[in-house]
Amino acid sequence: MHQPMEDLKRKLGREEVVVGTCVSLGDMMVSELLGYAGCDFLWIDMEHSANDKQQILRHIVAARAGKAAAFIRIPWNDPILVKPILDMGPDGIIFPFIRSAQEAEQAVLSSRYPPRGIRGFGPNRANGYGAAETPAYLAQADDLFRIIQIEHIDAVNSIEEICQVEGIDCLMFGSMDLSGSLGRLGETDTPEFIEAVDRVVAAAGKHNKMLGCCIGYSQETIAFFLDRGIKVFTCGMDSYMLRSYTEQMVLDVRTYAKSLSLLKSE
Repeated sequence: MHQPMEDLKRKLGREEVVVGTCVSLGDMMVSELLGYAGCDFLWIDMEHSANDKQQILRHIVAARAGKAAAFIRIPWNDPILVKPILDMGPDGIIFPFIRSAQEAEQAVLSSRYPPRGIRGFGPNRANGYGAAETPAYLAQADDLFRIIQIEHIDAVNSIEEICQVEGIDCLMFGSMDLSGSLGRLGETDTPEFIEAVDRVVAAAGKHNKMLGCCIGYSQETIAFFLDRGIKVFTCGMDSYMLRSYTEQMVLDVRTYAKSLSLLKSE
């Protein structure tokens, strides 16, 4: 296990909140600078971005340079997609849109070597390009941090069974898709949405499962999930933050320039 992941697990062991953000842009410098900015982990995305496997590999290397754990969200819960990503040696993997215990079990099996799973052997970067002896590598290969996304009402209705699947480290709320599955996309303050979240929180508490959320970074939303004991926060996205900062910078300069112009005209 690499140092950023050891640090993250140590914080979670002390029941501290860990914070990361979503990486959608292709340049590896984004992951490095976000690590230097203090992110505990990076959610490096393949589901809703143009990132290909070569870019993902560079992001993993850059995240580690910036001292952030690298979690990769694959496009779908498919063993064929899991294998090449894990061979790159990320710290964790995120499985989107899990709706049943059977799908959760498939996620775990695809990320474990036999006899506990079905992952094919060919780790490449994950074992230091062969520098690590196979027995030593296999002894730590299961340290992978596995996150499944709870983002459909079907998952909520199956949450008791999902929570009993061994090998899942964190259940991550996907608020937008969860609200969409309730017929009200983007409305995360409805009684139905809150009830769905609370059902998952109750089941996770019963089965001692860690909870996370993937959200924007409004104080209200953060408070909503903090109040429910969530420890793993994925807040915002690189492209959104860049646009937001740029908009504010442009507004500030124009406002200041206008105020100076008015002062000079008086």
